Amino acid sequence: DTLSASYGYHLADMIVTKNHRSLGIGRALVKALAAQTLVQEKAWISLTVLKRNTAAREFYTALGMTQVDVDFFAIGKNALAQL
Repeated sequence: DTLSASYGYHLADMIVTKNHRSLGIGRALVKALAAQTLVQEKAWISLTVLKRNTAAREFYTALGMTQVDVDFFAIGKNALAQL
C-alpha cells in the first residue's frame, strides 16, 4: 500500500456457489487468509466487490471490512488491442 507503506494481500476472486453458501466456507477462506496475513507480518487484506452484489457487500461488512475511498479501473480485451 503506497499510502501506509505496508504490505498485504489483495483478494482478486472468491466464489462460493449458491448451493454452498451459508455453510461457513467463505468465512473459513477469509479466516485462513487473515491468519496467513498475520503470520507473514502483513498489515491488511483488500478486495473488490461489484456495487450490485449486495450479498457479498453485506458478507464482507459482517466480517468487519470497511469500504475505502478508492476507484477501481479495468480494461477489457477490445480496449487492450487499442493500446
